[in-house]
Amino acid sequence: MNRLFSFALILFVFLDVAVFPFSCRGNPDQNKVYIHFMTEATDDDGNSYYDYAQVSPNEKRFGTFKIDDTITEEDVLAVMENVTPHEEEHTISIVKYLMMGSFPHKDITLPYTITPEDKLPYLRGIRGAAHLIVVVKVEAPEDNPEA
Repeated sequence: MNRLFSFALILFVFLDVAVFPFSCRGNPDQNKVYIHFMTEATDDDGNSYYDYAQVSPNEKRFGTFKIDDTITEEDVLAVMENVTPHEEEHTISIVKYLMMGSFPHKDITLPYTITPEDKLPYLRGIRGAAHLIVVVKVEAPEDNPEA
């Protein structure tokens, strides 16, 4: 039984080492820049937090942007045209931009050039891709007493 366990362990390690280079090489999302929209909210104690739930991006990827490209505010606004709140009468405004990487996320200003250092580490997210977070505020219209 001990010999069978040793054989299985050696086989597992061999297959893991043999397959690893091929799994990294064939990543189609490598060197791309993804964009995520998060809403800013405040809890009962006045603490700010970010939430994915309030806006629905139709497309999360900057398909034309790669590592070493510069992203401007006009580029983000073009992508925001595909972002709609759950209720159409709400308005969306940009609060800030973050680059997801090692914790804590890095505050950035646009225009920003994506560098290889902005890519996520191997065990976090999509390997070899950079992730730009746009923090937005969803505002409801004022209650109209005449309506």
